[in-house]
Amino acid sequence: MALHDLEINLDLKQNLNVYANCKQLDTLHLIFNIFDDGVQADLSNYNVRLKAMKADNIPLIQDTEYSVVKNVVTIIAHEQLTTTSGVTKIELQFINKTTGEKKATFNLNLKVIASTLEVERSISIATYTLLEELENKLDRAVDIAENIDEAIEINKTLSTAITDATNTKNALEIETAKGNALKTDLTKNITDGNIINTTLENSITTGNQLKTDIDIKNIQAESNIKAMESFEDVTKLTQIVAGHTTQLSEKANDTDATRTTTNKTVTGAINELNTNKANKDGTNLYRGYLNANVDLNTVTTTGFYHMADATSITNKPSITGWSILEALNTGTYIRQTISATVGNNIYTRTRTESVWSAWKQLEIADRQNTTISNAQMLNGWKNDTDEDWARVTVFKYGKVVMIRLYGINGTNTTLPVFTLPSFCNSCWLDDTSNSGISFNDRNVYVNSTAFTRRFVTYIES
Repeated sequence: MALHDLEINLDLKQNLNVYANCKQLDTLHLIFNIFDDGVQADLSNYNVRLKAMKADNIPLIQDTEYSVVKNVVTIIAHEQLTTTSGVTKIELQFINKTTGEKKATFNLNLKVIASTLEVERSISIATYTLLEELENKLDRAVDIAENIDEAIEINKTLSTAITDATNTKNALEIETAKGNALKTDLTKNITDGNIINTTLENSITTGNQLKTDIDIKNIQAESNIKAMESFEDVTKLTQIVAGHTTQLSEKANDTDATRTTTNKTVTGAINELNTNKANKDGTNLYRGYLNANVDLNTVTTTGFYHMADATSITNKPSITGWSILEALNTGTYIRQTISATVGNNIYTRTRTESVWSAWKQLEIADRQNTTISNAQMLNGWKNDTDEDWARVTVFKYGKVVMIRLYGINGTNTTLPVFTLPSFCNSCWLDDTSNSGISFNDRNVYVNSTAFTRRFVTYIES
């Protein structure tokens, strides 16, 4: 409790004589805990007035300098409350803000003990704080009234100045609009002039080129005339050239039963050679993703297949996770080979006529793949956890290269995460759905500093 605080409990229903003491001329901070028949009173909708009668029968009414919080009323007491020694009788009056109804507490007997020295004693006078506040406001009103005429004149001057300024502003806006319109016209004229100038320059260039072409053709024409003059029979020469042209056309489309290609024309042979070259390189053998519920007995077309999740695939070896399936169909026999990333194992089986053999796991010496697990990351990129699955893995089987990015983070997406190994010297992005990953030469980039799980398939060219 602070030095000037005087805390008192008062009840609105119980007629109890409450006593408190203070010294004469004390400055009091009165803290009243108000109860309604023993229960905390709700004073949220009430104004408060302190009424006191001092020992010299001089009254004091104070309805300022107070605050109300729940049932607690705090009053900074007027200095007149303690000017007279003796018993001062105090009551609090509560006025309903809505209805104006009033309710007072029972008396508080404040015993003001005389000061040892009364040199600084104030004269006891009747006090009503609300009247004092009204008097102060009247004084301020008089000061305002004395200056109101001057304010009226100043307001008139300001009104005139504002009107003049508004007119000037409107005139400036009109002139500015005219200037902007003129600027727009000038800009358009300059643009049109530049277009005309460019057109003229292009026309001059075209004319010069045409002149050059005509000069060349004239030279060629003169040369042709001289050449034709050296032949005795030009008509016979023309017939010989036409005959040779017809023979070349027939040879280009002629069918030759001795050729080993399926298309016996020259053009067809060239197309077939290009197709065979593409298949040999492997660029036409990637068949995409297998359906999650596919039966591997039905996958018989030669090529490479991406198995994103082997959980629901039937007639597979005992594998989980993503893998690569290679199918080779010779017409009579079919071989399937699966390279599994989990465990880095390889499984194979064959089909003779319509019967499949059991899956066999190849020994390490039989494997034809290359795997780099937990590839070294660059430029501050790192795993976001110590778990084994958070890493960069590069897996190569034959012509197929798989890259697995899982749980990595960094600070700069303009810097590469890692560099592909040398066996990926010439790769191209096959699965364009993984747009969050890109590469420049063998440098691999991602588009987010916190990169989650992603699989990307590349085909080595």
